[in-house]
Amino acid sequence: MTTTTTTKTIALATLVFLVAGPAFASSDDGRRGRGRDDSGHHERYHDRDGRRVVDRTGWLSEAEITKKLAAAGLKVQHIKAEYRKYEVYAIDEKGVRVKLDVNPTSGEVFRRRHKR
Repeated sequence: MTTTTTTKTIALATLVFLVAGPAFASSDDGRRGRGRDDSGHHERYHDRDGRRVVDRTGWLSEAEITKKLAAAGLKVQHIKAEYRKYEVYAIDEKGVRVKLDVNPTSGEVFRRRHKR
């Protein structure tokens, strides 16, 4: 390769970089995508610390959930409000420990697992 060819190659590469460079630059202030915060979490469901945030209007209280499950023959030991459900640890009518996923607005059990 001659000096002229090398110079032309470098000049062409520089020109391509200068023209195409701005196309690769981020115009969204470092965000990963539309509707997402700096940590990549969707803004609607996460606060600034990355914790999930859910609008809990319309949710039954833990006392109401306990009352509904007691009426179904379950002895509630612990209730934990999760992202979109209540996670309930209880003992059923046969004395078996169970883990339940409960719909927070209706109190309906939609998943039941036996605990060991």
